[in-house]
Amino acid sequence: MNIKQFIGLKLPPIVRTTSLKKLIAKLSAFCFVAGLSITTPLSFSANFADHEIKAVFLFNFANFVRWPDEAFVDESSPFVFCAGNPQSPTIDALNKVIQGENINGHQLILKAPFNPAALTDCHILFLEDADIAEYQHQLPGLSTREILTVSDTNNFVSSGGLIELIPNKSRIQPTINISQLEQSKLKVSSTLLRLAKIYRVPSLGSKP
Repeated sequence: MNIKQFIGLKLPPIVRTTSLKKLIAKLSAFCFVAGLSITTPLSFSANFADHEIKAVFLFNFANFVRWPDEAFVDESSPFVFCAGNPQSPTIDALNKVIQGENINGHQLILKAPFNPAALTDCHILFLEDADIAEYQHQLPGLSTREILTVSDTNNFVSSGGLIELIPNKSRIQPTINISQLEQSKLKVSSTLLRLAKIYRVPSLGSKP
């Protein structure tokens, strides 16, 4: 069974200029850290830095999440990743991953740093430690729009963010704020929901 069959989704190639060997390795890494593969050796993830794994997650979120039609000006408008620090290792890796790629005809582009006055242009907003203080109070509101908010900081989902990427034992596993997701205009695939940890706002339900 190949990687695409194992995931159960038809994923586009990560980088067209990347060799097949590297492509399979990156997709295998994604399977492993996402908890989808039970046959990959535990030492496999040691071949990839955390920031590389996070970049692959960010790329794949663009495939595993559905945005409403109104999130795009037209059928050919770009799909926009936004981040604050272009020198961030994760963002540098993401920039390389998305080069030349598109999803459903939408070219993938990165805005780093992004314009805070144009947040509505962002489809995926990645916030790191340095960004949290400025945007923490906006998270609940941002997450009810058409923006997928993602961070690798602790307690991000409990602050109103949608997806948190935090190491869990030997792998990085996404945690999804299902309470906030249900208020947003985004639809997450059942595959992503199965592999993620689920967080519910205590007042709306018990936390698993």
